[in-house]
Amino acid sequence: MPEVVSAWVVIAGESLKQPEIKEIYQDLIGQQLTLLRQLLADVWDGKSSKNKEVIHLSATVMAAMEGAFQLSATAHDVMPKNYAAESILELIKNRVGL
Repeated sequence: MPEVVSAWVVIAGESLKQPEIKEIYQDLIGQQLTLLRQLLADVWDGKSSKNKEVIHLSATVMAAMEGAFQLSATAHDVMPKNYAAESILELIKNRVGL
């Protein structure tokens, strides 16, 4: 798994330099955000995937995941183990009211 995460971090970095990579990267992030919005809306009572709160929470979760990927690839030795998944799940539960 670390190789996959490292590759994703490299792709993200290359998207800053190469417009064609940026287009593909943004499309993939967009697909992930769409899925995340739908998953959150499915468990967030009374909310749809078009709701501002759902959109913002999805973006927050995505940013946290991307940041965790980068840190696990670049600063693995100093980051706490298993912090990202536990912390983000707790954030989602608190925000959604689960």
